[in-house]
Amino acid sequence: MWGEKDMQPSGSVTPFRARRCMSVANAAAGSRTRVARLGTSNVNHCTTAACSRTGHEESFIFISKKRPYMITLLSLNVEGSKHFTTVLPFLEANRTDVVCLQEVFEADMPAIQKAVGCDGVFAPMWTKNRVTPLAQEARGVQGVAIFTRLPHAQAAAQFYNGAGDAPPFENGGRDRVLLLIIVEKDGERFTVGTTHFTWTPDGEADDQQREEFLRLMALVPEELVLCGDFNAPRGREIFSRFTERFADNLPQEVTSTIDPELHRKKGLALVVDTIFSTPHYAVTDVRVVAGVSDHKAVLGTISRR
Repeated sequence: MWGEKDMQPSGSVTPFRARRCMSVANAAAGSRTRVARLGTSNVNHCTTAACSRTGHEESFIFISKKRPYMITLLSLNVEGSKHFTTVLPFLEANRTDVVCLQEVFEADMPAIQKAVGCDGVFAPMWTKNRVTPLAQEARGVQGVAIFTRLPHAQAAAQFYNGAGDAPPFENGGRDRVLLLIIVEKDGERFTVGTTHFTWTPDGEADDQQREEFLRLMALVPEELVLCGDFNAPRGREIFSRFTERFADNLPQEVTSTIDPELHRKKGLALVVDTIFSTPHYAVTDVRVVAGVSDHKAVLGTISRR
């Protein structure tokens, strides 16, 4: 099992490394792990920004203040490049310590890296070669990514479905991956992961979701902050199974993480994005931001207990 023993902090600035990296076998649940070395960034952390907030939902910009022994986190499903006119300025204005993104095209990594101001690592899930009702952009390999400006270890891409070969999306190909990284701040280490979990048409659990949930749980390290698009609505079977392992840190007052205007199904109200955590972490200041992508951005502050 991948864990803190892999921590090898780096203080130098290195160029972005794409997904083609050394592969190692992982016996857990028959999975396969890809490992990539990352560098750190010398870009300063953003400490102030304009903010207009109602309840737990903000109009655009998140206020972040540096505090010791804490890291700031942003998670967002960017839906390819469809919303880059809002996504890229939002990322540039909200330069959190760690940024976790889903539905990222590998071709867009340089543009996103420039917006967030630091290096990132990408894990492939599928390849979109032609436009379909569920693939409105055909721009090649798509997956998940993590960016950080903090000293960090190797990033590990652990697959709980497939092996990272990015099969054709239009043929039903779906690799599923847990992308992990260990970051360090003020002498404390934080294990952060992101995933884009298995989708069902109606949000109800099916046998594939149940099976892939078990495979994912077999890969989860003892300590973890897990964020992403879970494709499993809060209050239903699969989301409830996640909460048996993790704390759900999204405020209960938040009733949807789907953007009511930018999502292809207007007015859809489901909580499918959150920040989960094991008991080793306290997650505070969690909020959502609408008007960025088809999913709302989720932001929070992480500290060790």
